[in-house]
Amino acid sequence: DAFYQAEQYHFLKTINDNYGHIKGDETIKRVSDSLLSIFRGNDVVCRMGGDEFAVFTPNKIEKNILIEKLEDLNTKLTFDVEDIQVSCSIGVCSSPEFGTDYNTLYNNSDMALLTCKRAGKNQFHVLAADDVSGVHYAPGASKL
Repeated sequence: DAFYQAEQYHFLKTINDNYGHIKGDETIKRVSDSLLSIFRGNDVVCRMGGDEFAVFTPNKIEKNILIEKLEDLNTKLTFDVEDIQVSCSIGVCSSPEFGTDYNTLYNNSDMALLTCKRAGKNQFHVLAADDVSGVHYAPGASKL
């Protein structure tokens, strides 16, 4: 099981303020469609509000498949809306290692997401037990 938290940058408010709410709604739909295209039918994909989305995958996912999904997500969730570049960071934690209830999983995926923000955004971070062997990826940088 894994809990993902994705946050878009330069997204809803900027697009709504510059191009109107219809363009903002189209962007939300594009992000949602991208998430739904990558995850399985039994995975739970939701918009938490504003520019935050979450995914819960109830079944075990192999690390190499997880990394492929995250790289694909990073690519699909980086795009332009008119002259505004939309990008995202994704924080991931697994269950039961990082919790078995919503609040704990949400908090731990948020900690992974904060790691991305502090490192420069537009990347993903998967928590590991010691958070030293975790997976961190930024486009254009070497993978750890």
